[in-house]
Amino acid sequence: HLIEREEELRKLSDKVTAELHDLIDWENASSGNWGIGEERDGTKEKSLTFSQLSEVMTCLRVRDKLPESISHEDYNIISSHSAWKWFENLRNENLAKLAMKPFMNFIMEALRDGRNDESDDPVLYIYSCHDSSLIGLMCAFRLEQPAEWPEYGSFLKVELFKSEEDNEGGDTKIDYFVRFSLNGEVLKSSWTETGVDPSGMICLRELSSTIAREHGHECILKESS
Repeated sequence: HLIEREEELRKLSDKVTAELHDLIDWENASSGNWGIGEERDGTKEKSLTFSQLSEVMTCLRVRDKLPESISHEDYNIISSHSAWKWFENLRNENLAKLAMKPFMNFIMEALRDGRNDESDDPVLYIYSCHDSSLIGLMCAFRLEQPAEWPEYGSFLKVELFKSEEDNEGGDTKIDYFVRFSLNGEVLKSSWTETGVDPSGMICLRELSSTIAREHGHECILKESS
């Protein structure tokens, strides 16, 4: 279905490529890797891939240099298709795991360490990455797809919450929950067994054990010292 969809949009990609022709460094545009499924054969001066078109048009648009001959509708169609293609590819569990497993585990380790109130570890971690990496993480954590492709300056926030509840015996039950959001929009995950709270809260222990089970390695969620 991906090939059929791209063939349906081929005339549009040819048209937009022609409109951008004089702005393109064709020597570099025909080399390198622009993403999954966007490999080139080195042939010069043919239609740009959808990822290339989306990247170039976005760069021009944020600088108010996008040619007027390229309509807002054309821009949205190509950008939406590029985002759809990335999501379709990275929704494949094996691809998502291969691409994002090390980063996922690093994030889960930081969440685990965050449970220790007496730890000297940072309470805030900031990672800089490409928009496509955000897409990869969202797919790897099985988050719902956002309404739009992440714009420049977008941020995926992973928050850890502590819940304390007093039991009848006088003991305090402590649980930890995780919430994901993209640019302030809460994204729910399908990677839970008991469902997701309307606020997007996911039990940390359940999330961690599910990831560990799916990835085929020992559960990384250990008791904090």
